[in-house]
Amino acid sequence: PIPHVRPDVSGELLHLVDSPEPRRARLLSHLPGQVLDYDRTSAADRRAVGAALARLSLALSDFEHPGAERSLPWDLQQVGSLRPLLDHVTDPGARDDSERVLDRYDESVGAAVAATRQQVVHNDLNPDNVLLVPGAAEPVTGILDFGDMLRTAVVADLAVGMAYAVDAAGSGDDPWTGPYDVAEGYLAVRPLDDDEVRLLPDLVRTRLAQRQIVNSWLVSADPANAEYTGRSLVRSAPALHRAVTTPAPIERG
Repeated sequence: PIPHVRPDVSGELLHLVDSPEPRRARLLSHLPGQVLDYDRTSAADRRAVGAALARLSLALSDFEHPGAERSLPWDLQQVGSLRPLLDHVTDPGARDDSERVLDRYDESVGAAVAATRQQVVHNDLNPDNVLLVPGAAEPVTGILDFGDMLRTAVVADLAVGMAYAVDAAGSGDDPWTGPYDVAEGYLAVRPLDDDEVRLLPDLVRTRLAQRQIVNSWLVSADPANAEYTGRSLVRSAPALHRAVTTPAPIERG
């Protein structure tokens, strides 16, 4: 369930808008549903989110495009390059947690994820990019915003989606309940190799640290847009801390 590009009245897929700063507009088909809120989802809804992402991943498995070979700060395989931006994280606890994650990434995670399967992926399954009808037989009605697509690790795409479900309402004392609901739905459609599955907890933590670092840097680099870029910092900091300090199911004895 993705939006489709529609031609304008002249048949063009990209329409040049006449304005002081020229823009190109694209017309997309409308999709029903409401923006995903993990605090209002059931385990079945979260599994459906994972399953939808897996179907998209499979659909993209043979997709190739020169534009997919790019450098992007939101690529989990490029997190090691973010260390110089740590000073922009003003919350001392979040900065310490982020540094701890980067240390582990440099020690082992980065090399391990680079050795896994690679393809073009969506790379940004955050709640704003998912439309949902909670409780429906097919809850996911839309996956939006393909602006962060690139070639990276297949498992990274799932970890990105899981990271936003940390501390979902109804998870009780375990911050991993929501993320592993998403993973369960995904793995039922697209199984991952054992080495990929073992990387999931570290990659979820890496995404949460990435959000702290990149968004903190964007806040300082563009104060006029700080309200938008900084809106996730307050919630992602405690989620990062809980993920760092709580073993994931696969890490428990």
